[in-house]
Amino acid sequence: MKTFRTLLLILFVLSFLLPTPATFAQGEDAKAEAIKLASEGLKLYQAARYQEALAKFQAALSLAQKAKDRDIEGVVLNGIGVAYYALGQYSQSLDYYQQALVIAKEIGNRKDEGVML
Repeated sequence: MKTFRTLLLILFVLSFLLPTPATFAQGEDAKAEAIKLASEGLKLYQAARYQEALAKFQAALSLAQKAKDRDIEGVVLNGIGVAYYALGQYSQSLDYYQQALVIAKEIGNRKDEGVML
C-alpha cells in the first residue's frame, strides 16, 4: 500500500513537470518562429537596416527563451551584439557578445565559442 501511494505521488508530481502535448507544441512553435525572426533579422542586417534587424533579433530572443532553446538563444544574442555594433553602440554590443559566449560555453558549442572570442 505504501509503495502504491509513493507511486501515485510520483505520478502526480510528474504530471506537473512533464510537458503536455500542447505545451510541447507551443515550445516548438516558439522555436520555429524564433528561427524565422532571426533569419529575417539577418536579411535586414545584410541590407544595412540595423535598427529593424535589432527589433527582429530581440523578438527572436524572447521566443528562443520561451522555447528554452539555449543554442538559438546564443545565436540570437550574437546577432543582437552584431546589430548594436553596426549602430555604434559598442558597450551594448559587448554585453550581448558576452551573454552569447556564456551560453556557447554552457552548451559546449566550441565553434561558436571560438567565433565569439
